[in-house]
Amino acid sequence: MRSLHRPIALLADIRFWVLVLVLVRLIGITNPPLETAHHWRQTTVAMVARNYHEHGIDLMYPRVDMAGERSGITGMEVPLLSAAIAVISGPFGYAHWYGRIIALLLCSAGLLAYHSLVRKYFSDETAFYSTLVLGVSLWFSYGRKIMPDVPSTSLVLIGLAFAAKALQGGRIRLLGPAAAFCMALGTAMKLPSGYLMVLLPAMVLFSPATKRDRWILMGLVCLFQLPVLWWYFSWAPHLDELGGYTHFFMGNGIGKGLQELLHAPIRVLDNFYFDALRFSGAALAVAGLVMAFARRERVLLMIVMLVSLSFFFVMLKAGAAFWKHAYYVVPFIPLLALLAGSALVRVSNWRWRVALLVLVATEGLANQWQDLRISPTQAPLLNLEAALDQLGDRGDLIIVNSGSIPTPLYFAHRKGWTCYRDDLARVGYIDSLTSLGAVWLVQVRKGYETNVPIMAPAAVITEDYAIFRVRP
Repeated sequence: MRSLHRPIALLADIRFWVLVLVLVRLIGITNPPLETAHHWRQTTVAMVARNYHEHGIDLMYPRVDMAGERSGITGMEVPLLSAAIAVISGPFGYAHWYGRIIALLLCSAGLLAYHSLVRKYFSDETAFYSTLVLGVSLWFSYGRKIMPDVPSTSLVLIGLAFAAKALQGGRIRLLGPAAAFCMALGTAMKLPSGYLMVLLPAMVLFSPATKRDRWILMGLVCLFQLPVLWWYFSWAPHLDELGGYTHFFMGNGIGKGLQELLHAPIRVLDNFYFDALRFSGAALAVAGLVMAFARRERVLLMIVMLVSLSFFFVMLKAGAAFWKHAYYVVPFIPLLALLAGSALVRVSNWRWRVALLVLVATEGLANQWQDLRISPTQAPLLNLEAALDQLGDRGDLIIVNSGSIPTPLYFAHRKGWTCYRDDLARVGYIDSLTSLGAVWLVQVRKGYETNVPIMAPAAVITEDYAIFRVRP
């Protein structure tokens, strides 16, 4: 009989499912960041890592490749992910997929921390279902991208889990600094992820910890956040001024952000009901919210209120950027997953419960499966570096018709400028860049700006791109 119970026990263990999600996402883990969704965001992280690897790791001075003739120094999030990639690249040689592994490991640890938190304040079943829903949400694909969004949110969740244990077990001296450190790392990697820390005061207030331990924990968290605030509001603007190039988006004013959100309400909602959990998952989250009101579940409703109000401020600061980029909703998905999990627990028939969970997982994974492979449209960029190597030196500056997207520039392994079609068509634009050192112009034919006639000798012409020498 014991042997019959073992498979059932294994299927009920969240660690088994987290491992399954890890193994599935190892498919194509060494792929370059050329999947359809947000390759540009990944290559920005990767180019900073490569510059660290090639020129030395100086965390305080991250450099990008699309600043033209300038140094490339610019303000951004604390480039911890880029630095970690560079550290691993030291003994093993540079490879962008190290970033995927780091993100995947942190995502998995974040799922386990999330499960621990939900189990503490709700139930084992709610924790199990909520974590599974979170695992097959947008976190599935973004949890292996070379981006700080899921890793940063995971670190904040890990910090909150440490805080919960510290408040419960009286181990404030050991777990308090660990909690504060993890939350600081999370906000350093991506400041909006810190909005989840709005839950910490409530956790402290309703904990059995002594008054002294509560003050120690809150003091540690505030202390560890000071360097993060200094970076974002003092050092990052200084880097923009130092490098003469602005890359990082620090948000809009509240009024402008509200106007931009109201301008595209359907796109805003799309981030929640499609990108985050897809339709079935979003429907379960709504059902969970309705049930919470109907049953007057005060703890859950308090969490919904605190997290939603805090996240609404993030949305206001982001403005149009929120509905343009799916990754902005990543830190909010844990709440949606909690609501969906609480709804599943209320389904009395276990067969229906499993069927609903399978539906959510199937829809979620099916809509993200393409992220495990390279986009055919982007694949030709892998040949760009070799083509340019045959024409000139790595130090040659190039112009690429990729709009504001740096992906072709990264795979060319060159520094230079990205531009729009209208820029290239404007009289004198190319000459203005050649005067700054531009040597080559690359016109990518698929997936970016439409091509324009170029009055310069073509060095390479393929069905995927053309390379022109624009400097005599």
